[in-house]
Amino acid sequence: MERVFVDTNIVLDLLEKREEFYREAQELFTLGDQSKTKLFVSALTLANIHYLLFKHLKMNARNAISKFKVLVEVLPLDDKILELSLASDFTDFEVAVQ
Repeated sequence: MERVFVDTNIVLDLLEKREEFYREAQELFTLGDQSKTKLFVSALTLANIHYLLFKHLKMNARNAISKFKVLVEVLPLDDKILELSLASDFTDFEVAVQ
């Protein structure tokens, strides 16, 4: 089974139904729902998604995340991940954490 790490933006494409990329995001998450692909997200992604959905779109973010979470496995965010991110060559810290 293919294993795919899903970036925050792809999750937003799905949950916000962003026109330009919604179809592709929907296809990816359908594969996950059908157990054809194993999908992973960072714990940081869920925090970021909650903030963006609630603050900017006034959505019921907790409800959206609860429904979404059944499609993915959430990867832990711990001290080791943060240390590796701080030591990485990534200029975008959020991307490094993911």
